[in-house]
Amino acid sequence: MRKINVIYLAAALMLGFAATAEAGVTFLPAAGGSVGNSNKGNASQSSDQKCISEGYRRTSCSSDQILTDRCPYNSSYYKSCCPEAYKFTKEECLKAGLRYSSNSCGGLYRCR
Repeated sequence: MRKINVIYLAAALMLGFAATAEAGVTFLPAAGGSVGNSNKGNASQSSDQKCISEGYRRTSCSSDQILTDRCPYNSSYYKSCCPEAYKFTKEECLKAGLRYSSNSCGGLYRCR
């Protein structure tokens, strides 16, 4: 009986050592007084800077194009210019009884 108890004890110790979790400590590098990405979530960043840093750089297009994909932080900035015909959503084309083009520009379609 004593031999069985020793076997159980040895098995329990081996399982205990195998299941032991390890912990570690990671030190953050010196961040000049701030931690994290300073471009995102920075409340002091202006709406112009937010738009530009996220790719909304256009404020005008050529005369035969329209601005598309407006910046959510500042309505003066857009991501792209599209031909004037591409100014409808799929839903707008369908409501008008028309089909929408197979390709889009800035998420907008041409109705046919």
